Amino acid sequence: MYAGFVELLLGDLDRAKTLFQSATPDWLDSNNRDYTYSMQYFGCMFSWVLINTGDEEKGRQLLQTNTAFLDETLSARTEHVDVHKPEICYLTSGDTEKALQSIEKQLAHNHLEDWDIYHKLPMYDLIRNLPRFLAAVEERERIISEQRKIIENMNHEGEL
Repeated sequence: MYAGFVELLLGDLDRAKTLFQSATPDWLDSNNRDYTYSMQYFGCMFSWVLINTGDEEKGRQLLQTNTAFLDETLSARTEHVDVHKPEICYLTSGDTEKALQSIEKQLAHNHLEDWDIYHKLPMYDLIRNLPRFLAAVEERERIISEQRKIIENMNHEGEL
């Protein structure tokens, strides 16, 4: 799955598709859906790849299943669904409002990790230049800068 993710980042959709399919062959079997706690965002990446390589029907079905898992099952199990990058699913479906809400929730919960990687995915093109997205990225940078200063001060205090 991670190799498929990397190929998607690099723009090789055919290779990403092959890797996602080999890593998770049961995702396309509607009778056998075994979802783990953190796989839905890979499923939504795979959905995006399928939709954009000519398997739109399979991609939409997988997207619907993953989004339902995210919105119904996962949200009943955890308070912080936003840590699972639900905006990948929402962007794949074209729902920019829910995607932006998810990103803003991540920001509010200080779930700031991996933004520099995930936000390079092609589905983020839908929001990459929107003011709300740019404001969230700017706020994340401000928070990280603040955290760095705190750590620097802690390091200097330890030198005394």
